[in-house]
Amino acid sequence: MQKNILLLDDDPRILRTLKIQLSMHQYNVFLAENYCEALTILANNDIQVVISDHRMPDMTGAEFLSIVKVKYPHTVRMILSGYADFDAVSDAINRGAIYKFINKPWYQDALLEIIKEAFEQYTKGVNKDSADRFFSK
Repeated sequence: MQKNILLLDDDPRILRTLKIQLSMHQYNVFLAENYCEALTILANNDIQVVISDHRMPDMTGAEFLSIVKVKYPHTVRMILSGYADFDAVSDAINRGAIYKFINKPWYQDALLEIIKEAFEQYTKGVNKDSADRFFSK
């Protein structure tokens, strides 16, 4: 399985840094600087993991990931942010829109471990969904 990850952040420097770090570990990285670009990428690619900044100009990361949850429920969704409205983020986590919250600045090894876990979570969810469809017939 190709490991496709979408990064959404309005800071292009952060996107470039993350792409360099993740590309070295065999992740296929897609970049978006706004939610419209991100939704287009999701519509045209098989994305397993989505990581979004929280504080962006047009909509918060929690709001964006809530939309992603509805349209692409199998994706594993995370926030990577130095700022967050913790009430909004904790509500999104509690509703299942967000799998994890990661603080900026991040530690590369810790981030890589969280992303590895996210892909494992994705695989478990897809396998569970396949089994549920098989046994519900």
